[in-house]
Amino acid sequence: MACRAERSSELRLFRSVRDAPEPALARQAIAAALPPLAARLLREDELESLRQRLAAAPEPAGHDRLVREHWLGALGVCLLVVFTTFPLALPFLLLDRVGPAMRVSNAVALVMLFLAGVVYARGIGRPGLRVGVGMTLLGVVLAALTIALGG
Repeated sequence: MACRAERSSELRLFRSVRDAPEPALARQAIAAALPPLAARLLREDELESLRQRLAAAPEPAGHDRLVREHWLGALGVCLLVVFTTFPLALPFLLLDRVGPAMRVSNAVALVMLFLAGVVYARGIGRPGLRVGVGMTLLGVVLAALTIALGG
């Protein structure tokens, strides 16, 4: 759904630039669609060059269609949800009593949050231990609230 929304957004931008009643409005639309840093770095003549090229380009055919990569991405997300949920459900399959199974599941979730925080921190260039502990503390607070509300 996100891919389709993004592709539709791109098509709306293309059409708004092509159909703009004034070139200045089209340049504003282009600048608004860019990341703020890039928009600030582009000069007016560069934005005008982009506007002219977009206005002269044919409308992309089938632009809003989902392609193989999108379907594979959706399958990947589905598998990710299943495989990250399974360790949390496993204690309920292995233990007879719900209470201890819930606490083991909570502990597994906290370990997974810590590991996810460390991996996420590496991706954004932050200290892994700090982000991992921060995500774990957030998980502790959420687990405590859940327990206090009867979970």
